[in-house]
This record gives sequence, C-alpha cells and structure tokens, in this order.
Amino acid sequence: MSDSLHTGQQAQDDDDAASARRAVRVMWAGVALMSLAGVLMWAKFGPTMFVDLATAVLNCL
Repeated sequence: MSDSLHTGQQAQDDDDAASARRAVRVMWAGVALMSLAGVLMWAKFGPTMFVDLATAVLNCL
C-alpha cells in the first residue's frame, strides 16, 4: 500500500515540476516578446516616444 501512495505522490510531484517549468517558459516567452516589442517601437518611433510611453506605464504602477 505504501508503494502505491509513494507512486501517486511522485506522479503529483512530477506534475507540479512540469507545471512550474511551463510557467517559467511562458514567463520568459513574455519577456522576450515584450523586449522585441520595445526594440521595434524604438526603431519605428525613436527614443523620445519610447521614453514617454515607458514613463506613462511606470506612472500607472
């Protein structure tokens, strides 16, 4: 009986670890997309528009 409980706990731990890895990957994907958006915005509108928008976003926080 203890073997089946251990196997169930191990499966849950594996699921939790996989979920955590997925969350980290999604977070890094978001950081990468936001960085790309920032670079493209800088290229299209120049640094003053980028700084104005960044200032507006920071003021909301």
